[in-house]
Parts: sequence; structure tokens; C-alpha cells
Amino acid sequence: MLNLFKKVPVPKKEPGYCILPISRIKTAVVFLDTVDTSWMEARKQILAFFFQHKIIADFYFIDTNTYKKGLGPTTNPEQTLYGEDFNLNERVRTEKINVLFGKTPDMIISLVNREHPGTEAIIKACNSKYKIGRRAYKNDFFSLIISDPEGKSFNQYEAWETISKYLKAVI
Repeated sequence: MLNLFKKVPVPKKEPGYCILPISRIKTAVVFLDTVDTSWMEARKQILAFFFQHKIIADFYFIDTNTYKKGLGPTTNPEQTLYGEDFNLNERVRTEKINVLFGKTPDMIISLVNREHPGTEAIIKACNSKYKIGRRAYKNDFFSLIISDPEGKSFNQYEAWETISKYLKAVI
């Protein structure tokens, strides 16, 4: 019998960093935090940028403040990680892992700027060597980290604007 509600550990990946020029990036996975209300505007701008550079994108939403699907912002439930999908041991439901880890994108961007052990584990385990993030975690696994400037806290849209400048600069 298949237990769909069984929680399994997220596979660990060895770090292997690289920075790719925008011309070599064909697929990307982007993590957005629905707690930050700028996620919709950031998503719109990311889609426009990726369309311009012919990059196919998948979006995953971190909604740890909403425990069950259907209670939070309107996002695709299959691509949203809710509070119920995580436990304290960094374990994620099997169906969420299967949706995410069946992909091998050229690049992963995490615009999530708050600590959550499950989120960290998911991003760390993704199959991509080019990862861009907003915060350094204890087991450093990002190729590029965009930190907030001194005395200012970027929202996801502002962080994306900075990341897009870096992406355009790498030829």
C-alpha cells in the first residue's frame, strides 16, 4: 500500500558551484515567499525577463504561514509548500518531493529571505549547480548570494531587480 502522507527525508547533495552566462540558461526554478506581498510583482517581472531570454521557468511558493492548502494566497497547490508539508526534522511529503526533484533546471533562484529549515533543505537538495539566493545558510550551497544593503530590507521584487542585473552582466 502506498502511503501518500508519509514524510521522507530530503536527499542531501554535495555542493558543486558554477555561474552560467545567461545565454546558456534554458530552464530555471524560482522559489517565492508568499509572506512577502511583493511576490506577485516579482513573479511578473521574472516571467518577462525569462521570456526575453527564452528561459523556461517553474515557480514554487513557500507558504509556511498557511498550514493547509486553500487558506492562503492563490497559488498552484502542487507547486506550493505549505506548513503542513514540513516537519521539524526537515522532512517533506513524498508528493512534493516527486514534483520538485524530477526536474534538473540550469538555475535555481530563491527569493526567500527568512530562515526555515525545510525551505533550506528543499533548495539545497535541488538538482542544479547554479543557485542564487538571498541569505547564507550554515551549509553554504549558493553560487551567488544577494544580500540586503546595510540598513535596508529588500522585498522580493527589489531583490529580483538586483539579481537580474547580475544575470545580464555575466555574458
